[in-house]
Amino acid sequence: MALATATALLFGPTAVPAHADLGGGRAFNNWDYIDINTGYFEDVMARDGAGDLWVYPGDGKGGWKKPPFKMGEGWNAMTAIIGAGKFQSEFSDDVLARDKNGDLWLYPAAGGRFKPRTQVGTGWNAMTAIMGPGDFDGDYCADVIARDAEGRLWLYPGDHQGGWHPRVQIGQGWNVMTALIGRGDFNEDGKRDVMARDTSGRLWLYPGDGKGGWLPRSQVGEGWNVMTAIISTGRFDGNYPGYSQIIARDANGDLWLYPGVGSRHLEPRKKIGEGWNVMTALV
Repeated sequence: MALATATALLFGPTAVPAHADLGGGRAFNNWDYIDINTGYFEDVMARDGAGDLWVYPGDGKGGWKKPPFKMGEGWNAMTAIIGAGKFQSEFSDDVLARDKNGDLWLYPAAGGRFKPRTQVGTGWNAMTAIMGPGDFDGDYCADVIARDAEGRLWLYPGDHQGGWHPRVQIGQGWNVMTALIGRGDFNEDGKRDVMARDTSGRLWLYPGDGKGGWLPRSQVGEGWNVMTAIISTGRFDGNYPGYSQIIARDANGDLWLYPGVGSRHLEPRKKIGEGWNVMTALV
């Protein structure tokens, strides 16, 4: 892993203003990524230990705008929170969340707010990982990828109306992976990809073929077992080419931006936050 750092506005969760409660808003986005405040820059969502869901607006330059704001409460009832892309909404980024009973809920976004949630699945507690890769199979609808307890990887093609086409198995043996990262085109070929960290801490790029399958994987990093959370984002730092970048939190709670992936390497990282170990989920 590259260790180079760069100057950036450090903005940790401990600086969140407790009074800034917007009651669960979510606004327009760009390219299936999370743009909460309609600023056309990528943002980060995070859930704290109390179950509050916060939005950290990005400034498009690898840093933060102030202030972050609270967009919901009671999210500690959820065992997984997934940025689903335009799963149902035409212009806004939706959220999928799994509760403790294994029910899957869609929170569709519209004009900066959530519409009433709808249940879109049951039995999802059988899945050990869930992610939203965007349009993985090339039908212009956002999809979901999930791993079951046997390590099989399943593609759940979305129908863009809050439902599913029949699922398809797209892999096996994925239980050797300790983190799955989706929602991105990491190699700039116009197709959605997946990244995964194995038990040795190696980071792998699995390029999608745009039809629901894979091209040959390549290793893009090592030593990633020091990270307690890894998420993908769009061009959080617009100074770098490419569609997708990576944000990772280490054991000290420091937040790092890896502003470029390419086909076989990561660009030097830069520190963009501290104190993020108080967060129980990053989206």
